[in-house]
Formats: sequence, structure tokens, C-alpha cells
Amino acid sequence: MLSKRNQIIIWICLFIFWVAFSRNYHPALFIDVVVTLILLSGYAFVVYVNILALIPRFWRQKRLLKYWLALLSSMLLTTLVILALVRLVYSSFSDPARIGDYWEHFAIDFFGMAVHVFAAVCFVRIIRFLRERKIKVPPGGEEEGVLQ
Repeated sequence: MLSKRNQIIIWICLFIFWVAFSRNYHPALFIDVVVTLILLSGYAFVVYVNILALIPRFWRQKRLLKYWLALLSSMLLTTLVILALVRLVYSSFSDPARIGDYWEHFAIDFFGMAVHVFAAVCFVRIIRFLRERKIKVPPGGEEEGVLQ
């Protein structure tokens, strides 16, 4: 994995990108910033649970059914929490009628979660591949055996 500093930089860049991208989807910049922070915090949580806990515990042990069930469960539960928090923000700082359909937003947030988890796994694999071939990658103390 990359150093903590580089990971923080990546998450900050993602935050800036998503705030800018989603600005027109929210009634106020404050709501956009808070909702994006909630979403990315949830996404980051599942990314790190997957990379640091689920992959070493289940994937590397070839317990694939348990891996997929644990990953799907963590994604579903985290998406439910994210959605509840986003709806709370909208209810508190905007017209509750602007919240929209619950299941539509659940599907959108769950899909966003899946994209971020998949991208993170791909990113870690690419960094590991480059380091194994002695291609210069910024140092970061990659953990041994992640995603084997």
C-alpha cells in the first residue's frame, strides 16, 4: 500500500473532485461538502475493511464465499448508514421534499461504493505489480502479501 501521506492526498483529491462534480446536484455548497464527506468516509471505511481485513482473512485463505458475503454485507450496511446520514443532512439543512426516492439513492450510493472499492483494489494491485518489477513508485511501506 502507499504511505499514509499519499493515501490522504488521494482521498483529498477524490473529495475535491466529487465536491466539484456534484455541486449542481445539491441545493447549497455546504450540503454538497457534507454529503460528499459522508459518502467518501463510508467508501474509505469499506475500502480499508476490504484491503486490510477481508482480503487477508478470506480471499487469501481461498474462502471466497465468506469473502464475498462479508464484502457485500459491509457494503450494504455502510450504504444504509451513509443514506441515513445524508437524509438527516437534507432534513436538517434543506427542504425535506428535495431528498428524493430512498431506493434510487440507495442504488446510486451502493454503486458508488462498489466503484470505489473496485478502483482501490485495482490501484493496490497495480502499485504492487510495479514494485515487484522494480519500476519506480513513490515509497509507502507496502504491506507484504496484500491482495495475493
